[in-house]
Amino acid sequence: MRKTTFFDLRLFPSNIAMVFAVLFLCSCRAEEADPHAVFDSAGEAFEAGNPALAESLLVQVTVLEPGNANALYNLGTVRMSVGDYNGAVQAYRQVIEADSSRVDALTGLAGALVGAGRLEEALETGAMAVELNPSDGMAFNHYGMALLETGSYSEAASCFNTALRRSPNNPSVLYNCGNISMMAGDAEKALQYFESVLSLSPNHYGAATGRARALGMLERHQEAEEAALVIIAAWPGDLQGRELLALAYSEQGRFSEAIEVLERMIQDCPNNPMVRLGLAECYQGMGDMESALVEYESFMLMLPDTSGTASIRNRIALLEGICE
Repeated sequence: MRKTTFFDLRLFPSNIAMVFAVLFLCSCRAEEADPHAVFDSAGEAFEAGNPALAESLLVQVTVLEPGNANALYNLGTVRMSVGDYNGAVQAYRQVIEADSSRVDALTGLAGALVGAGRLEEALETGAMAVELNPSDGMAFNHYGMALLETGSYSEAASCFNTALRRSPNNPSVLYNCGNISMMAGDAEKALQYFESVLSLSPNHYGAATGRARALGMLERHQEAEEAALVIIAAWPGDLQGRELLALAYSEQGRFSEAIEVLERMIQDCPNNPMVRLGLAECYQGMGDMESALVEYESFMLMLPDTSGTASIRNRIALLEGICE
């Protein structure tokens, strides 16, 4: 089998009879199945949007050909795509055990470790990945993610910038550059990155929400409203989209519309303190101080830790004086 550095669907020839082939393979005894045919069918399944079938078939390949590095690598990629980060970690480590030259698996392993929240391991693996494969933009991207998650913001920014030079059209790299720009307060640059992501990957949820937030930070509230409505249309029921819509309404002084959105959110997430805070600010903005006081107090009661809320306590004290 040819060596792959990414889950490249071009390696899996199109087969309009894929379903029949898969049924045939599944009916065969494992020792009679052709691992090459099973591998090809896994690629077809993944391309068709069936990662569960792809995973099952790739596992079958690893049974037929233990130590097949290509199958193990693609197994890690499939598991990453469905959020099974610990499973991906296991697969990528098996790739390295089978073929120590597969530095691409080291890059994948770093990303999987970040996803699994195993940050110390991710830092160590990411550092190894960029050292052994300095031309790989994704190695720097994943190492940057580990640095970002552990609070090393300047080092993360440096990694993302390097990743961008190596992989200028990679949506994941551009998205992380947008996030780090937002954290640095550069909403204009962040907006450019998020829009670049969406031009390459129109259904990228993180970039869509990031773009809406960046527009709000730039006080382009009408555009932020439109962006939020696009998110809600694409992901019906999404709470973050509704939160962004309410924020856009309130920033335009359309408090009644914002309250209507937030009250619908309360039905879905009654214990979300940030929704209560949004309601409080909207009521205060429209001059309903008694309702604002009730919502501020509800917000405070929902917090497990009220440290860092001095400004909210001051608002409550002020409103208590007004409402007496």
